[in-house]
Amino acid sequence: MTPKQVPADEGSEQAQFIEPNTHSFILKVWLEDEVDDTKIWRGYLTHVASGQRVYFKNLLEMNNHLTPHLKRIGFPLPFWWRAYQWLTK
Repeated sequence: MTPKQVPADEGSEQAQFIEPNTHSFILKVWLEDEVDDTKIWRGYLTHVASGQRVYFKNLLEMNNHLTPHLKRIGFPLPFWWRAYQWLTK
């Protein structure tokens, strides 16, 4: 099913269509120099609509940044993830 597209505000600088109940992200990951033969990777996640960029050192941190956006659009988070978030508050 193709999401319904809604035109952006006429005064908006964006000449694109906005899809309701979606969030778009740019994800960039890279490997840094190895320390003691251990590969170290880093990344950042940019929320396209707001331009907010967050850096992370592992997938857990990346998920922590994604979760609020997923909750806002009603995405059903798995039980293990909700339990983890509750335990780490």
